[in-house]
Amino acid sequence: MKNIAVPRWPILLLLAAACGAPEKPATVNPPTASRNILDSMSTLPFHAPPFDKLKDTDYRPAIEAGMAKQLEEVKAIAQSTETPTFANTIEAMERSGQELIRASRIFFNLTSSNTNDSLQADKAVLAPK
Repeated sequence: MKNIAVPRWPILLLLAAACGAPEKPATVNPPTASRNILDSMSTLPFHAPPFDKLKDTDYRPAIEAGMAKQLEEVKAIAQSTETPTFANTIEAMERSGQELIRASRIFFNLTSSNTNDSLQADKAVLAPK
């Protein structure tokens, strides 16, 4: 049997793309009546969502707040007066939107696996955004 050389760069490229930018650890504050539990990273192992504390009404405000915050972060990057570099443009863009990423990953995974009419209504509003 003949050995066939397989290039490694496609595999490495796929692995790098799958990893993405890691979330920065956030300061964990106990939830209050006015705060959404999705505003901060979970303290559970592997930062698993605390589904026992989440309500259907928590997702949409957290995702919309995450969208607004990411727009502010991108606007700050675009309006920066610093000389553009890879670090202050591309890397900064990759780091933006961590709150949106966290909330939307939980929401869209949940609506794909264990959904209800309320979550589907929110999904219909949020998905186009």
